[in-house]
Amino acid sequence: MRKIISVIITLILAVCMFSACSGSGAKTTHAVIPNESYGGTVKQFLEGNGFSNWMDARREYMSASRELQPEVIPFYADIMQAVLSEKEENTVCSPINIYIALAMLAETSSGETRQQILDVLGTSDIDTLRKNADNIWRANYSDNPLIKCRLANSLWLRDDLSYNEKLFKTLAEKHHADMFVGKFGSDSMNKQLAKWTDDHTGGLLKEYTKDMKLDDTGILELVSAIYFKGTWIEPFMKEATKEQTFHGASGDLQCEMMNQGGPGKYYWGDDFSAIFMNINYGGGMFFFLPDEGTDLKELCTDPQVLDVIKHVYDQNYENTKYLIINKKIPKFSVSSKTDLKRSLNTLGITDAFEPGKADFTSLVEDFTDSIWLDKADHAAMVEIDEEGVTGAAYTDLALAGGAMPPSEEIDFVLDRPFMYAVIGGDGTLLFAGTVYDIS
Repeated sequence: MRKIISVIITLILAVCMFSACSGSGAKTTHAVIPNESYGGTVKQFLEGNGFSNWMDARREYMSASRELQPEVIPFYADIMQAVLSEKEENTVCSPINIYIALAMLAETSSGETRQQILDVLGTSDIDTLRKNADNIWRANYSDNPLIKCRLANSLWLRDDLSYNEKLFKTLAEKHHADMFVGKFGSDSMNKQLAKWTDDHTGGLLKEYTKDMKLDDTGILELVSAIYFKGTWIEPFMKEATKEQTFHGASGDLQCEMMNQGGPGKYYWGDDFSAIFMNINYGGGMFFFLPDEGTDLKELCTDPQVLDVIKHVYDQNYENTKYLIINKKIPKFSVSSKTDLKRSLNTLGITDAFEPGKADFTSLVEDFTDSIWLDKADHAAMVEIDEEGVTGAAYTDLALAGGAMPPSEEIDFVLDRPFMYAVIGGDGTLLFAGTVYDIS
């Protein structure tokens, strides 16, 4: 019986904050993070040089990233539609997380396997993908008292194998991946991996990360992660939050409904209406409410929804109007875990999953057995309250081998299943999800 050696690549979103050497004895090499981090209070940040330096760099990064959005938005739309339309239950995903994960996976692959990944990501070649991934990273990464959108990648290697050093140098330099080398399968290294993941997703995905392990037959693990926390430009008043009925898919439920009235941009399509709430220094959040009689699942694949998201900053979506909007939005915290295999297959990544066809020959030196993508899991969460939005996500890929003042007024009441999307300042789709029930 042929001995099967597992190659595990896990990609999760978070910020790179490791100790140089932990109790597990793992050797660590830190990548250079291109964006600066700032501590202190909001007042100290605004009054010091940090704020102006950050804003100057942010404007430059945003400009570059917005130019490439037409290339990447089709992927965001495809993965959002594929994931959210699979189940009629609360589901959330992070398109930017999956994009960054697949960008790293592309680096480890070759031949037709790589080409399929590039095609799905809408990129012509690996050099362009590296540039795009770096631009998206720089435009969205923020770590200061005003907003946090922290991205990080890490690379976990066995201490008894010889790897393609050039490949991992590329992952460190182009994808900002830190490197750990140690004994796979040891309790200490497993705990270190789980703790790192929890630390860098804000501890928000522990129900999924508790089972993460570096299998003793594994060869490599890549971890990439995102943690987001932003505040509304116009926060809700807590005293205005009232208990109200949400007409969920499984029946009526009581929820905490936030209330706010004021001018804003109102969007509509043939089967939905939508509003956009701005986040301080960090884009905003769309809420999509299907019309009565329209199934939420249909909205997940509605091309007009994509048009609304795509044109958030260029004002080219026609069905909009400035109105007085009386908003009723439920507080919620939702999380989900999704198997991405079917979605990625549907989008066109097929060879990577097939032993004999998958081409990951550049990973390990003098390794002749077939290596293929055996697992593709994605977990994410989003929470909103009166103050703002919090989100986190990871992707786990395992390879195995042998205007004018408004005069009109409208009520926008999210008291039945709806869809939402969190947008970065450059137009990047950070998170998207559906809410069928409020618990």
